[in-house]
Amino acid sequence: MSSTFDLQMVLTRLVGSAPFLAVAFAGIVLCLARESRPVRVRIAVGCALALQLLSHLVLPFLYTHVAQLMNAQFSGSDGRAGMIAISLVATSVSATALGLLLFAAFSRDDLPPTGDR
Repeated sequence: MSSTFDLQMVLTRLVGSAPFLAVAFAGIVLCLARESRPVRVRIAVGCALALQLLSHLVLPFLYTHVAQLMNAQFSGSDGRAGMIAISLVATSVSATALGLLLFAAFSRDDLPPTGDR
């Protein structure tokens, strides 16, 4: 791996994520356009999709940058610590997005009001 920014590697990862990126973008557009769902549900789903979309756009750059930094700084090491840190960030973003989706799926905001409580 060279010490310069590896644009080809980043573009390869983005192309590999293209189906997800297209679906996430379409989902965000649907969240903005579909008014039949409760606002809290639309916001939760929109935020979850935006988190996932941003993570798929940003993390390839971070992986490439961290890998290059680790190779340059620890010339004999494999740089696992940096990759573990980036993986933890990636899974934290995915876990947050999944939590928002679960909230939207199982919240009771979409039920009609039932009498006096």
